[in-house]
Amino acid sequence: MNAETPYKTAKEYLAAVKDKQCKDRQSGQCLMGGTGSAQEDQILTIQLGKPSPGPSSPTCPSRGGEVCVNLVGKHVDSTVNNPIECASHWKAGKVRPLAVFDTARLTVAEWKDIPTVKEALGVDVSYLMLRGISARRTCPRTRSTGTSPS
Repeated sequence: MNAETPYKTAKEYLAAVKDKQCKDRQSGQCLMGGTGSAQEDQILTIQLGKPSPGPSSPTCPSRGGEVCVNLVGKHVDSTVNNPIECASHWKAGKVRPLAVFDTARLTVAEWKDIPTVKEALGVDVSYLMLRGISARRTCPRTRSTGTSPS
């Protein structure tokens, strides 16, 4: 959440979404920012019980780090993103994390007080950001030390 909003909890914000109470938007609709439609941001939002994007809950797609910039600039009302993408804005007091999509709270000291989605909303939704390593087919094999062959 943008830190200037009145919403301090995920429940408060989702109630505003349901009641179309986002004051800065035409007809009170809340705008969710994410990296694209039919991707994890939108899927997770739908799993929270928020209406699916469309006339009642439009989605504004952006690229990775732009999502949080759009939240800070009030171009969107909420986001679902990696914590690190918004960390500098959070430390600067510009955004407010409401919940994490994990089975337990994060153990990093500055993140430990942020509830899980299950704690915040009673909805058992978690998400693991999968990453892989890819290389071009012509990439030289490396030694076990991780260095390129000489």
